[in-house]
Amino acid sequence: MPRVAKQISAEHDSAKEWLVRRMNEFIPDLKVLKVEIEEKEDSDGQPSLFVHVLLARHMKPAEIAARMSLRADFRMWLLLQGDDRFPYFEFVTKSDLRERNQSN
Repeated sequence: MPRVAKQISAEHDSAKEWLVRRMNEFIPDLKVLKVEIEEKEDSDGQPSLFVHVLLARHMKPAEIAARMSLRADFRMWLLLQGDDRFPYFEFVTKSDLRERNQSN
């Protein structure tokens, strides 16, 4: 697959700002505490973006469709920026992180 030369930087604030703004549009009462973006290869060895979104609370079942729309919209935004890497998302809360740390 041909690579597009221009890629956003994982530290590029515009991607994080775009994600927070879109989350606020999709689910206004769900506070986004932090967004981190890592550049690394996926399991197939393809350059990818791993997007970690820290939320103030868990998503309600009715909000799950918004999560799917956010993923698709971010993928399109990346393509419009000239970046063809696939974004993988993880949505977690502080309690999820605590549980994860306790199990390690």
